[in-house]
Amino acid sequence: MRWWTAMACAAVVLRMVLAWKGAPVWLKDRMDVSPPHGTLRRIQEGVALWRLGHSPYLGSAWQGPPLLMVLLKPFLYLQSEFEWAYVIPYLLADVIASNAIRKLAKHLGKQTETAEGNEEEMTRTVSSGWALYDLKDGEEKTRYGAPHAYPSKEWLLALWYLWNPCTLATCLAGSVAGIENACVLGALAAAVENNVPLASFFVISATYLSLHPIIYALPVGVILARGAEKLLNKEEGGEVRERKSRTVLNFLAWCLCWSLLFVGLSECVLSSSGHRPSTHWMSQTYGFILGVGDLSPNMGLYWYLLVEMFDDFRGLFTFALQMGIVALLPVLFLRLYERPLFLACVQAVIISLFRPYPTFADQALYCTLLPLFSDQLSKMKHKVLLVNSFLWIDALGPIFWYLWTCLGVANANFYYAVSMVYACVQILLLNDMIGATIEYQREIKDEKKDV
Repeated sequence: MRWWTAMACAAVVLRMVLAWKGAPVWLKDRMDVSPPHGTLRRIQEGVALWRLGHSPYLGSAWQGPPLLMVLLKPFLYLQSEFEWAYVIPYLLADVIASNAIRKLAKHLGKQTETAEGNEEEMTRTVSSGWALYDLKDGEEKTRYGAPHAYPSKEWLLALWYLWNPCTLATCLAGSVAGIENACVLGALAAAVENNVPLASFFVISATYLSLHPIIYALPVGVILARGAEKLLNKEEGGEVRERKSRTVLNFLAWCLCWSLLFVGLSECVLSSSGHRPSTHWMSQTYGFILGVGDLSPNMGLYWYLLVEMFDDFRGLFTFALQMGIVALLPVLFLRLYERPLFLACVQAVIISLFRPYPTFADQALYCTLLPLFSDQLSKMKHKVLLVNSFLWIDALGPIFWYLWTCLGVANANFYYAVSMVYACVQILLLNDMIGATIEYQREIKDEKKDV
């Protein structure tokens, strides 16, 4: 067994040991780790109401979708005998996510480019971390000549996701955000492999959990039709365009089928217990997310603004902030159409910026995707500032929350200051990412003109 495989297994074992030792006790109610519609405590309350014959949506105990509760209920029953049993579905989600990011890195490592004016396709040797892939013969060689002496880039990214402290805390807290990340990464990995049913399943699953991931349907559909990165100077005939249109229509049809299936199963689950129809759980789940029904302090921008302003203006500001996720989508799509996988990474940052209940799992998602684009992002101008800012936020955010809510020696301004800095850093990250990518694309075009 290679050492990086042992490290992946150790990350899985560490999660089980920490869950067994009671690590989630102080993570259950942390809003920077778990959104209110997917915390472990609320899932337990919803399951308890269900067992007593009451609707899980009674009061404010549970605001998640019904199938999520059905999925997690067996593991919560086992928790009475095995303290670490609750972590199993979240652990599996992390394993799925790490495997998906490994597939994405492997696929990008084998991307080829065609040069204008050449009759033969030129295959570029791509540097992937410590390993070099000779795409001509498919052999993997390290910089020092000995095969398999060091892990390839895809294994490093998988280990980075598994050992990321944000991912680890999300898993131990029993947060639905970890399952959402697995669905998003699974959709992207399935898309690069041209698996339309599986890609649509993961997109709808992520949307079913928290609604906002619906915008990932756009880059996933483009990846299925055109590929993760456009091959340069490859002309498209009418037959190719027709095939791409059929692929997109097929993807949309599968998304519709999965959506109807999820809604139908949710209705069957609730009606079998004699509870209200589907419109009730939809309003309780997605209405809660869109209407920001919980104003508990978190890393987002909503809670402080909505608490301080008059009630008459809450709807307007909530709508304006929620629309931020959708408003940027058309412009980014037109500019990054040729790089749909990078577009998905940009969307991950935007969702984290504008969603009402962001968590550190959102940060873990785009920080895992960023190394996939190391060539183009090497031109970022504020790398050191961004890295130090994220470290500062991840350290001081929990400290200020503890000082305010537990010790009472601070106030809301301290914690919201960290939230505002977090938003500013993400805006700076977006600006740097997109600017570096545009410069990278311009250099590629200039090089091709010289050839």
